[in-house]
Amino acid sequence: MAKVLWAAVAVCFGSWAGGAHGATTNVTFGSNFFSPKDVTINQGDTVIWSNSGGTHTVTGDGATNPNGDVFCGAPFFVIGGKCTNAFNTPGFYRYRCTIHSSTFTSGMVGTVTVLSSAPTPAVLTNAMKLPGDQFRFTVITTANSTNIVETSTNFTSWRPVITNVPSSGTFTITDAGARFSIQFYRVQKP
Repeated sequence: MAKVLWAAVAVCFGSWAGGAHGATTNVTFGSNFFSPKDVTINQGDTVIWSNSGGTHTVTGDGATNPNGDVFCGAPFFVIGGKCTNAFNTPGFYRYRCTIHSSTFTSGMVGTVTVLSSAPTPAVLTNAMKLPGDQFRFTVITTANSTNIVETSTNFTSWRPVITNVPSSGTFTITDAGARFSIQFYRVQKP
């Protein structure tokens, strides 16, 4: 009797959106102002600051910002100058113009609140039965995220196959222990 192997994915976080990019928020700054002064964005989004008048800096608070992020640092931006920063770590970021504010609480100051994004669910693709009770498939996932691949024959009892943190966002699994007539696979994201 021929063995049939099935690949199934159990995910809880929506659908995979390959090639998605973060949004961009624009902040204008000039004569003692940032507009908007405070922005809320999602993890992976970018903020672009554009100078509309005067000489200014856009300097993050390296002492309290996540990862010591100082954004654009201390260079001076003249009219038309721009500064761009991608925010990949959730948290609360303070910034200021060092010319027009001596603290991060008054004067020419602003904040960026970065919300944590839900993990992108993994997708199993290119499933193939191989000789000798082996089963191979490719997992498409978020690069540098932990993926625990598990298998089951009954959706109740799951056996780990591998834990992988791919740098490229895809990896291939060959399960040499696929010895059952029906086999299910899922990827868990801790």
